Amino acid sequence: MVKTPIAKHPEFTIYYEDYQGSTFYHCDVYKWNKEVRNKYLDVHTKLVNAHGDPLYALVDNKKLAKFAFLIGFRPYQEVLCTDGLTRHVWIITGED
Repeated sequence: MVKTPIAKHPEFTIYYEDYQGSTFYHCDVYKWNKEVRNKYLDVHTKLVNAHGDPLYALVDNKKLAKFAFLIGFRPYQEVLCTDGLTRHVWIITGED
């Protein structure tokens, strides 16, 4: 499994990862303020809409859940991961 950078900015990097035919979303955020938030949401929305298929994210803590909800992900299902832990998968589908 390889995370592929899709958008690189000084404040954040967004990655996609193919896993069994589904695309998982990852990001690293290096700086966060109102200006970065607006820039991030703009880039994120464009990527989600351009992708066209659902994107998934593993969410395993409250801070990440709050961030995932902020950017439009919603709870989808629980899965048993290869390390034996159950994690929550969230989904975003873009423009409806």
